Amino acid sequence: MPLQITWSRYDAVTSGNVITSTTALSPNTTYYVALIDPVTGCESSLRLEVSPRLNKLRYINGSGWFFT
Repeated sequence: MPLQITWSRYDAVTSGNVITSTTALSPNTTYYVALIDPVTGCESSLRLEVSPRLNKLRYINGSGWFFT
């Protein structure tokens, strides 16, 4: 059975605003993630700090993707 991870994004470690899944992530920005149990729907009381690393796509060829 594949592992299913469900999570919510916030702009603060406590309280804060939910960041929707349609909102683009920004570089040099810290987000806080709370995991959600896929069976019960309960959200964890702890939030993990995450900072996305965004790369520009340089090109693609028959060997795969190349990033800058």
